[in-house]
Amino acid sequence: MAYIDVMTRTYVNRSAVMLCPKQPMLDWLNNLPGLMSDLTLEDIRKDSTIYLLPEHAFDGDVLKLVNDNWEKYFSMQLTAWWIGEKEWPANRTLAMFHEWFDIEVVSELFDMADGPIEKKKDETEWVKELRKYALVAREKTRTAFDNGMKRWRKFRAKG
Repeated sequence: MAYIDVMTRTYVNRSAVMLCPKQPMLDWLNNLPGLMSDLTLEDIRKDSTIYLLPEHAFDGDVLKLVNDNWEKYFSMQLTAWWIGEKEWPANRTLAMFHEWFDIEVVSELFDMADGPIEKKKDETEWVKELRKYALVAREKTRTAFDNGMKRWRKFRAKG
């Protein structure tokens, strides 16, 4: 194994948390209309989300920050799978958040890649854009359905 000189790599002044879905998240996903129902826990844990947070010396500080903002993280996790908030679980709580996700804290981050880190568009903007397109698609689908029903009614009336 080649020795990597850590001093030649850039230390990133952030802490991180990785939210790993648990069984209740899988159960919810498998009950959504039109979503693949053969997902496994292994499937959804393979691509867990990592959030960079302000640098903290102790894991407890990071966990407090996550607990103080659990609603935001819960919403982001749900949005990543399903943007229709009507299908989201109602009455979400901090306890439910902990039932649905394992929280893994990473206290030291090093940038091992060459080149600058690029920040992408804020996810809330991305989600707004995605919702806009989803609403347009739903409206087009509704219009196509309504037109199909009108044609079917005419056909039935003639028959």
